Amino acid sequence: MHTKKGLPKRNELVVCTPTKILPHAVFVTLKEYENAEGMVHVSQISSKWVKNINSFFQIGRDIVCKVLFIKEGSIDLSLKAVTPADKTRKWNEWKAEVRAENILTTAAKSIGKTQKDMYAEVGNKALGEYGALSHFIDNYRVEGGRVFSSLGLSAQWSRAIAQYAAEKQKNVRISVTLIMKTLAPNGVNAIKNAFKQVTQPGVTVKYISSPEYLIEIEASDYKRAEKQLADLQKTLETYASKHAIEFAAKKR
Repeated sequence: MHTKKGLPKRNELVVCTPTKILPHAVFVTLKEYENAEGMVHVSQISSKWVKNINSFFQIGRDIVCKVLFIKEGSIDLSLKAVTPADKTRKWNEWKAEVRAENILTTAAKSIGKTQKDMYAEVGNKALGEYGALSHFIDNYRVEGGRVFSSLGLSAQWSRAIAQYAAEKQKNVRISVTLIMKTLAPNGVNAIKNAFKQVTQPGVTVKYISSPEYLIEIEASDYKRAEKQLADLQKTLETYASKHAIEFAAKKR
């Protein structure tokens, strides 16, 4: 798996592998960063009392942590700061990146090249342009061959990648709970009309109980889903402010 140089940013979610478990701390390696190690103090494992640290960690079993502080190369991490939604999103991003690397490595082997060749001739270009191999594959599935030509890939590489990237990827889903209420005489209709502003493919609105509504977004990848959700919330917030509707959102 490709690793980044340097260190992660504060509050970044990272995939970690425990390497040493002590009574009051766990030491881990950060899988996405070259030669990066961190520590999870017992106080950052759970909001409840930790009776047995081994019930939360196993040597070699990957976990998702959040970066708390970075000082002089030392990385302090938290397990308890990772919400269930954070964990799911990060795991899906990680698995998508592994799948994308496997696709490109298989394509490389089909034309007699190695994974090292793949990164030198394709992977590093894709990372520079799209930030992740999975985003490169996702963009190909949406935009087609012009993604290859924009990176200056050879016809040989383009054919090989197209062959192995053709399999349709499962869509991802994210959701948010919206609070919408108003004392206006026509309040019910105003809220109904608000949701008409965001009617589009991949968007589902469900009534929970007054004043809560559930919005679900389905898209090809998390980056697109998050952007669509942000745009949708902005549209609803603007509409609400113009029609005396109280508006709030809480991520699930």
